[in-house]
Amino acid sequence: MSTPPPPGGYQPGFSDAVQRALAKWPNVPACYGFLALDRRGRWRVDGGVITHPGAVAFLNSHYASDGSGRWYVQNGPQTAYVDLDLAPWILSVAPGGVLSTHTGVQVDAFGALFVTDAGDVLVETPLGLAAIADRDLALFAGGLRTPDGSEALDMLAGLGTDAEAILATADGAPHAVSRVGEAALLARYAIERRPRA
Repeated sequence: MSTPPPPGGYQPGFSDAVQRALAKWPNVPACYGFLALDRRGRWRVDGGVITHPGAVAFLNSHYASDGSGRWYVQNGPQTAYVDLDLAPWILSVAPGGVLSTHTGVQVDAFGALFVTDAGDVLVETPLGLAAIADRDLALFAGGLRTPDGSEALDMLAGLGTDAEAILATADGAPHAVSRVGEAALLARYAIERRPRA
């Protein structure tokens, strides 16, 4: 399914205003440790949640990665690197099992699932590694079934260290599930959680 992001990273195509600012001021120093993405896909600045709809929309549409595992928002001519509380993509689950990123991109497929020692569930997607928002975990697990028909949520919660299993989606597609350490998983997908200069 997914491998670490391509060498060029994830680039959504920035707005014309941002493109003009980059052309006009190409050497603005990057910003570090100021902007964060939390475990529920909320943008934070200096610990406070950003709630203004326009600001959230701007951050979502200018979110990118540089190909070396660092994620950022292109804020005009300045690159604001993002501290990640968990993963670069946070998935919400709508009724019917539709997955969407915190930026509003629908995710139509996923591959392997990973359960961390902290109980977080992450999945491979075409965009890269993504975490299921904790509030949506039961809804996500409700769309999966175990080979013996037992509750997928119970199986995910009870998966032992270094254990592996298989879950299937409603269409019967199998998905490998494994319990892994969070640091090892982030290293496997080349994700830098706290980018610094």
